[in-house]
Amino acid sequence: MNQTNGLKALALVIAVIMWAYVRVTVGGVTQNSITQLELRIPLETKGAGSHLIPYEKSADTVKLTLRGDSEVVTELREGLVRAYVDLENMAAGSAWPEVQVLVPAGVQILDVDPNSVNVQISPLMVKEVPIKIETVGAPKTGFKVGIPIFEPRSTKIEGPEDLVRQVSVVSGVVPVEGLGDTLSIRVSNLTPLNDNGTTVMGTDSSLRLDVREVMATIPIDQQQTLESLPVLIDNVKVEGEPGYRYRPEVEPQFVQVARTIGGAAPKGLQVTPIVFEPKGGKTEVAQVKLLPVDGVTFVGSDLVTITLLATKVNEDSGR
Repeated sequence: MNQTNGLKALALVIAVIMWAYVRVTVGGVTQNSITQLELRIPLETKGAGSHLIPYEKSADTVKLTLRGDSEVVTELREGLVRAYVDLENMAAGSAWPEVQVLVPAGVQILDVDPNSVNVQISPLMVKEVPIKIETVGAPKTGFKVGIPIFEPRSTKIEGPEDLVRQVSVVSGVVPVEGLGDTLSIRVSNLTPLNDNGTTVMGTDSSLRLDVREVMATIPIDQQQTLESLPVLIDNVKVEGEPGYRYRPEVEPQFVQVARTIGGAAPKGLQVTPIVFEPKGGKTEVAQVKLLPVDGVTFVGSDLVTITLLATKVNEDSGR
């Protein structure tokens, strides 16, 4: 029994000596060690024909388990190790090519995850679609956003047929939060959308537009409401002769105006100050302007007619 154990121990020593001898002989004077490393790198595509475009794949990166000399493995980085799928001779549609990995000499590949991916391939397509400019946010209180004015009104879109067919419009968004003046702007955030308003895009290929930006004008005007306001004649003064009573009348009695929403509504519109100096019971007529009011715009004329009526006072009755 002791003899058996002694032989095992001797064999172990010889094995260690042989390992050390091989390492020294092959590796020189330095002792080398083995390192295992996990590395995640981007997954590339290659080999697709000029008339076919890979636009989506089930994984954009792969996880590699590598093993090799410590000095080599610890220096591995993106660029020294590459992973790709070869699409040469593949037809349009869905394919499951195997992931290929390139590593430096002396590095062993233990595992590739995933080892194959689903790739969607489509022919190239070009079509013209309309452009839509939208606004987001609320303007300054009392203001409203009008319909955007912009050029050009359409663009050609190019890319994988499966994606291009989904696009119904190209949209650009302009923020108008807190604005109180008309805005002119270059819109460059153009996005292809489908009928549901969802962005159309592939994970591996983007759609190309022949229009990079749109010149847009966003009208922002004061928000108004139409109202009829009474005409006030507090500013009408009469310096008449004794024995007569005078009464001014105005026509029209109400004037239509556009008033800015958010401001205080005036009780009425005052006429400009005027003084009548009638002779006896003669009726007098004058046209006068209405005084302007902030936030109020006259829909029609700002002129009204004032007629001064005179009534003789009966001295016996005091009337």
